[in-house]
Amino acid sequence: MEKDRAIKATVHEIASLVYAMLRNGTEYVELSITDFEKEYQKRKIANIQRQAHAVGCVLVPIQFLATG
Repeated sequence: MEKDRAIKATVHEIASLVYAMLRNGTEYVELSITDFEKEYQKRKIANIQRQAHAVGCVLVPIQFLATG
């Protein structure tokens, strides 16, 4: 079951890339490991903030606590 979901997600990702390239003329750019890690970190933080907001909390970064 999990294998089927992974295959479907990969096919969807490839189809999205091909569609963007054909429709908008967007070129495929492979991310480096550091760029990928930065994007992953941004998505992870945004997801945690959404979850916190859903339960009525606000996240405050540590550097603001230390300097504020």
